[in-house]
Amino acid sequence: MREYTISIDRSSQPVVITDLDGKIIEFNKEFIDITGYSTEIPHEHISEFQIDFQSQRPVIEEWGKIDWKKPSQVTKGILTKPNGEKINITIEKVIVESEKQLFIATVLMNVTKYKKAKELLKENEFKYKALFNSNPGYIVYFDNKGKIVLGNEAFERDFGNDLNIIKAVTLEGIGTFIRGKTDVGREKVFKLMAKLSAENHIIGKFTFKNDEIHWYQCYIIPLESKGKLMGYQGIGRDITDLKLVEKELQQLIKEKDTLLREVHHRVKNNLQIISSLHNMRTNYVKEEETINILKDAQTRIKALAGIHEKIYHSSDITHISIKDYLESLIYDLFHVYNIDPEQIKLITEIGDIKLNLETAMPCGLIVNELTANTLKYAFPNGKTGTFTVKLKLLEDHVHMTISDTGIGLSTEDYLSDRTLGFQLVKSLTKQLDGQIELDNSQGTKFDIIFKEAKYKQRIN
Repeated sequence: MREYTISIDRSSQPVVITDLDGKIIEFNKEFIDITGYSTEIPHEHISEFQIDFQSQRPVIEEWGKIDWKKPSQVTKGILTKPNGEKINITIEKVIVESEKQLFIATVLMNVTKYKKAKELLKENEFKYKALFNSNPGYIVYFDNKGKIVLGNEAFERDFGNDLNIIKAVTLEGIGTFIRGKTDVGREKVFKLMAKLSAENHIIGKFTFKNDEIHWYQCYIIPLESKGKLMGYQGIGRDITDLKLVEKELQQLIKEKDTLLREVHHRVKNNLQIISSLHNMRTNYVKEEETINILKDAQTRIKALAGIHEKIYHSSDITHISIKDYLESLIYDLFHVYNIDPEQIKLITEIGDIKLNLETAMPCGLIVNELTANTLKYAFPNGKTGTFTVKLKLLEDHVHMTISDTGIGLSTEDYLSDRTLGFQLVKSLTKQLDGQIELDNSQGTKFDIIFKEAKYKQRIN
């Protein structure tokens, strides 16, 4: 037995040697420690230890149960120490022979911390699985070839354990894939989806075999370990209802746009009718002053009608190209006042910018008044010269310059409230929260600076 005594003393594991009946022969210090004693063990027989075996057999019965065909036998149990502490242990028994006698060499291992870790792992697994399956969206794991490994309950409910119920898929930014026709492997598709998902979600249109169509928002996240692609995690949700609402809203917007265009078209037609009535009225009036008043009113009406005309033909019913509108307005005024382009040369430098209706309408009326004033009074008796209109955007301000090389406008005439035109110009500039300056040192030059007006709700 001496060779076994030396061996167990060198072992780092708790070891005890008993005879076949369970009588203790030898043990090492580690066995003393695991059983909860300080220096010596007061027991002479293994049955004196309180061990609850997994088999629920008494200690002596379980200890003496030997399968002679196996080189070693392992069982599990709970050892109660003298202080009442309970630990989980595994017991491995080996039959040894010494001096022609058989003995049982037993190695014990404290597995309490492993058992607790296993229980904690199982508890965490339960919590994760509960969280995994309680998510109303889809969570699914794929291998690196794109084959489904695991999906939560929501995914399995709608897709099963594969994707064979899908007939076709259209992925925004990637393309359309039809089962049996599109020869593109899942692996390539998943790589493309993972690349796009790094920046934003992917919208997919799925056509099922029963011809139902659903829209999904999804992310594909590559799962890597030590630089190697292990698979993908897919996260998604059904947005079909949102798409249907979006479609209805788009239809409503389209109908609203059509209605507003029709309103602008009718307003424009009505203004043109009023303008035509003014034009007809001039045929029955002899006084030149009255004719001029009617003609001025006609140009103002046309300026307003031009706004509605541009909106009717514009792709954006809230903004118009100020360049197209003002150039058209000025050319019309040259025609109304029968101006010879050789006498008054027109120069326009108008930036290609868009202004909303709240800004374009007063801006157009200002240009209308100042242009009409120039064409009527700046070049009397066939005097020649140039008329210039400039408009550009400087940061968040619009800078407009209207000038001519005519006989000039006196400051007194401009400041006087006797003329409706200049009253309108000053009032409209104020409406735009703008500033206007007159320079009459060489001809007439108006500098007007204003911001784009904000829409003000008129009906509560």
